[in-house]
Amino acid sequence: MDVARKPYWSLTLLVSVMVVNMIKELISDKKRAASDYQQNHARCTKIVIDESVQHKVEYKEIRLAAHQVKVGDILRIRDDQVIPADCVILTSHSALPERQAMKLKPGSHPIGDIMISTALLDG
Repeated sequence: MDVARKPYWSLTLLVSVMVVNMIKELISDKKRAASDYQQNHARCTKIVIDESVQHKVEYKEIRLAAHQVKVGDILRIRDDQVIPADCVILTSHSALPERQAMKLKPGSHPIGDIMISTALLDG
């Protein structure tokens, strides 16, 4: 049987390849949607400044989901926490007391340094 002479065999092969590819893409989209949902609902800490107290500026921390973060919000990011949005880093500091940090090997955990990984980029 010569496949070139039977056009329906070529069409069957083409359709089967397309169906397999569509199933693969559907599985990939489902995994990406689950990952996006998890990232969008991760909890983060927003700092709200309260200037109602006379001659004092106080702030409180509010826990919210990452998808609730708005432009201009100030977030507190702790060690090993995923940053939930595109951010500008205003400051960083070591969680270790200075005396403990000085006992570490040089270069192993510099005070105030920050390491950012962009592993979650897609697109």
